[in-house]
Amino acid sequence: MIDILEHFRAPVYYHLQLLGFDLSITKAVVSMWVVVLLVFAFFWLATRRLSMVPGKIQNLAEVTIEIFQSQLAGVLGEETKKWFPFLFTLFLFILGCNLSGLIPDWFSATSNINVTASLAIMVIIVATGAGIIKHGFFNYFRSIIPSGIPPLVLPLLIPIEVLSQLARPFSLAVRLFANVFAGHIVLLSFISMILIFKSILIAPLPLAGHVIVSVLELLFAFIQAFIFMFLSAVYVAEATSSGH
Repeated sequence: MIDILEHFRAPVYYHLQLLGFDLSITKAVVSMWVVVLLVFAFFWLATRRLSMVPGKIQNLAEVTIEIFQSQLAGVLGEETKKWFPFLFTLFLFILGCNLSGLIPDWFSATSNINVTASLAIMVIIVATGAGIIKHGFFNYFRSIIPSGIPPLVLPLLIPIEVLSQLARPFSLAVRLFANVFAGHIVLLSFISMILIFKSILIAPLPLAGHVIVSVLELLFAFIQAFIFMFLSAVYVAEATSSGH
C-alpha cells in the first residue's frame, strides 16, 4: 500500500531537546537553512563588486528590487524603504521553500503548517509592535474600535474585532500551507498512479499530468509568496497608518 503522506513527514537527522522543547534537526530545518544560504549567496555575489555598469547578477538583483519596491509603494507609501528589507526577505524565503518542494527527494518547509503559522505570527507581532511604537500602546488598541460607536454596542463589537485580528495570522498560515500542500499531493498522486496500476502503458498519462502540474506549481510558488508578502505589507500599513 502506498502512503502518499509519507513524503510530508520530514525525517529527523539529529534529536535535540532543550528545556522541554523539541529542537531536533529535521529535513525541513535543513531545507530552510539551504534556502537562507542560497538567498544570502545570491545577494552577496550581486553586491560584492558594485559597479555603475552592473553585471548580470547585479543587474538582476537591482531590477528585482525595483519591481518589488514599486509594487509595495502603493501600499506602504513613504514607509516602503523602511519595510522593504523585511518584506522582500520574507518573500524570498517563502519562494525558496515553495520551490524546494519541486526538487526530487527534497522537502518544502511551507507544506508544514507549523512553519507557515510561525511566519504568520511573526508578521502580526511585527505589525502590531510597529503600530504600538508609532501610536502608543493605548492609542493603538483604542483605534481598533471604530469611533462614534454607541457604548451599548461595544460588548458585541469588541469580541468581533478581536476575532478579526486573530483571523489574520490564521488566514495567512492556512492559505500558504494549503496551496503548497495540495499542489504536492497532486504531483505525488500522478506519479503514484504508475505504481498503483503497475502498468507501463498508463505511464504517459500521469507523466503528462505531472509535467503540467509542475509548471503550474512554479507559477503558484511565486504567487503564494507574493500574496503572503503583499498581505503582510497591508497589515503593516494598517497598523502604522495615520488613521490609528
